[in-house]
Amino acid sequence: MKVTRYNVNGVQGNRYTCSSNEEWRVERAKTLGASSIAPLVEEGYFKTPMELQADIKREQSGQFDYTQTLAMMQGHANEVATAILFEQISGHKIIKASAAEYLLRRDDLPFMHCSPDRTYWVKEDGKQNEENKGIVECKWTSREIDPEEPPLAWQFQLQTQLGISGYKEGYLAWQCYSRDPNKRFGYHRYDFNEEVFDIITDICRDFWNDCIVGDKIPDPVAVRDVVKRWPSSIEGKTREVDAAAHSLWMQLKAKRDAIKDIQAEADELEDKLKLLFEDDEALTFNGDILATYRSTAGRTTIDSKKLKDKFPQAYAECSKVGAGGRTFRLK
Repeated sequence: MKVTRYNVNGVQGNRYTCSSNEEWRVERAKTLGASSIAPLVEEGYFKTPMELQADIKREQSGQFDYTQTLAMMQGHANEVATAILFEQISGHKIIKASAAEYLLRRDDLPFMHCSPDRTYWVKEDGKQNEENKGIVECKWTSREIDPEEPPLAWQFQLQTQLGISGYKEGYLAWQCYSRDPNKRFGYHRYDFNEEVFDIITDICRDFWNDCIVGDKIPDPVAVRDVVKRWPSSIEGKTREVDAAAHSLWMQLKAKRDAIKDIQAEADELEDKLKLLFEDDEALTFNGDILATYRSTAGRTTIDSKKLKDKFPQAYAECSKVGAGGRTFRLK
């Protein structure tokens, strides 16, 4: 790994140019990356702060999974394609050397880093120096993206990259699924917003000091956090909640009661349709199939009680206990 200094618009730090993706991942694990901002600002779709803490601590202990999944390989391939499309459509020249595996760390923010996908020349006829560069963050998603308002998680990531690097502008560029071919690629320009960056760094500093340097466990924000942290309940233990939680209970109970009423009406309508069948397999209207009522094959089952009584050894050998869990019931 090669370590060099950078100084862009008064922002100084180290650039770590890595010789492999494995080396880049080891270096990345030492600090909090721009791509990790989303769950900390409550914009994470795929990871919670609790999961982020677990991932960072696992990698800091040297436990890395270098397996390349299909989704990861697709992401790398689409990053290249998105950068090419951005260059062709926007007119900005992508800097080829920016495709390297590297990280940037600001001197005054040693707990953070960024790793831009690509950089470009802001002014084609300007000087080819650091002050004339911008960042392109390439995205690929199955969601259709509003070109005027890309996801906030992406915007926060780009602002973090601009703040760490010292560059003054950047673009989000993306490929996405859409029925409209003209919406399958898009890009949006942003100026660096120092106020947003300061808020992000404060959040990251607190998370790093409390949850990474320290051992404070982040508050759960998803049900999977609750199950992970408290996989089993304590028999007889209860928790008195506040009026806000009681309001949630009342809203859920009302929704469940409404569902029961709607389901009862649906069951009644279904029975009326079934009465129209004799030995017919389907009902049609103007040639279109409305519903079917087909025969099903008998299902073979094992009488586990009889098996246990008559063949206890075979029952014991063939039985297995599944993982426990927690069941939610509304009272």
